Amino acid sequence: MSQSSTPPRAVNSIMKYLLSDNTIDRATANKTRHERMFNLVSKKERSLYSQRNVRNITQRRREIQENWEEIIHSELNRYQVKKVTCDKAALKIQKIVRGFLVRVKIEPQLLVIRERNSGNIIKDLREQTDVCMLSLGTATIPVIVK
Repeated sequence: MSQSSTPPRAVNSIMKYLLSDNTIDRATANKTRHERMFNLVSKKERSLYSQRNVRNITQRRREIQENWEEIIHSELNRYQVKKVTCDKAALKIQKIVRGFLVRVKIEPQLLVIRERNSGNIIKDLREQTDVCMLSLGTATIPVIVK
């Protein structure tokens, strides 16, 4: 029998060590796990980037909507103010036109009433003059003495 320099027990332990050495398998598994984790992180980063873009777009749309609502509110207020002004102007025009139409219709009647009132006033003045003339006579006293 030939004897080797290492005892059989040591050979067994070396063989056992070599057979049980799975560092390559572990390295491969770690590399695979690292790639999976890297891919997962990359996917999450892309998702986060996409969510940020969506948030930014949503914020811009909300700002635009708020601006639009403010513009609409101010325009509605301006419209109401102009409407009130136009309504007042229309009422004024209607008032003037109706007054004109009424005066055109009743002007002849007003003239008749004025003539009658004038006639009554003249009649009253004549009566007063007659009373004065009868009570004073024809010889009047001058008011201003020279």
